[in-house]
Amino acid sequence: MSAYQRKVFLSELTNGMFVCQLPIAWKETPFPLQGFFVRSQEDIDELSKFCEYVLIDTVRSKSDYSPKSPITNKIKVEPAEKVCVTKTPRKTNIKPVKIRSDRYTKTLSSAFSKELKKVKRVHTKIIKSIESISEQLAKGDERALASLNKHSAALVESAISNPDSAIWLTQLESQRSDLFQHSVNATIWAIVFGRHLGLEPEVLQDITLALLLAKIGLLKQPHEDSSDNIAEDENPYAFIDRSIALIKDCRQVNPRVINAIKTHLERHDGSGRPSGIPGSRIPLVGKIAGISDYYEALINPLSDQKALCSYDASQLLFSLRDTKFQGDLVEEFIKAIGIYPTGSVVELDSKELGIVVESKPNMRLHPKLIIITDANREPLSKPKVINMAESKACQKISRSLPSSAITVNVSNFNIGGFSRFSA
Repeated sequence: MSAYQRKVFLSELTNGMFVCQLPIAWKETPFPLQGFFVRSQEDIDELSKFCEYVLIDTVRSKSDYSPKSPITNKIKVEPAEKVCVTKTPRKTNIKPVKIRSDRYTKTLSSAFSKELKKVKRVHTKIIKSIESISEQLAKGDERALASLNKHSAALVESAISNPDSAIWLTQLESQRSDLFQHSVNATIWAIVFGRHLGLEPEVLQDITLALLLAKIGLLKQPHEDSSDNIAEDENPYAFIDRSIALIKDCRQVNPRVINAIKTHLERHDGSGRPSGIPGSRIPLVGKIAGISDYYEALINPLSDQKALCSYDASQLLFSLRDTKFQGDLVEEFIKAIGIYPTGSVVELDSKELGIVVESKPNMRLHPKLIIITDANREPLSKPKVINMAESKACQKISRSLPSSAITVNVSNFNIGGFSRFSA
């Protein structure tokens, strides 16, 4: 055990302590990978379902440790053989983001299949608007931007009503690895994240518009001759200024949108671009846009970089907390989308492959799956649904896989009995 770690029974845990190790594997719990701050009694109650003690990092913890009598009425759990050694994060005076978890609790959730049809139509309209928006704005024509603003509002409304349907779309459309699809996918992660934080719809709308417009400066203008429509610059961040220049005078764009675009590539430790400002000067909308954009680049890279599965992407993102990204926001992002987001490809311990079709916040490790192949990776003639939370088979997810790991086309399936539809 590290000198900076201490064994603490759950009865001794208090808000502010940093849990750095559990006596069981992290992936068997719903908690963020490799550690988290205790923020409420609910965290402690959830921990009690899995263990009777934890290891805390005394350097990172924000609460003094004072020994108390250990609890004795919990199930006995054998300690882990190995203990992780955590790195001390960058010191910061930034207060944790306040979460309005009650903002959307009364939002009526629409049926998945119905909302998926709607969000697919919105997606098509958004892509069409983005494809022509750079050229039209260069000519002073704001009609494409007005159309994009209207469709992005519909996307926000749909994702608030049924986040799973929006996330499902990012996975199904991931085979289209282009700039437009990247922007839409990053936007969906940001909306689901912002919804989890309880941000107002108008703020979600501004973040959405910012991510959809952030990279239009990469597109070449009509007078620039080239078979490739992506502009090439010695400065890889010059596109940010061009994007802002195209939209700054438009009526649909407010300062919050501009700030989100300007800062979505800035980083918590000041290593980002274009200005290298620290986290204390990055607005919340920029931080949310930055995390969402980065996560999408990990699972669906635009370059030749190898795509990561959702689990590995979350793990890498979590390792960058309090360095590249604000720590509590990273933790909340992973809670919002889950280790296995809707649409993720997973392999069961039976070697069958499945796709996550529903991931409830309190059952992240036991989602509902479509099983699409047998143990030999042969496609099933009729995919089947397994609700792992209710299944008596006691199957477990052994790992997640990048979306490129499967060739089965499920884009025309809906969850309600797998009937086909056209959207």
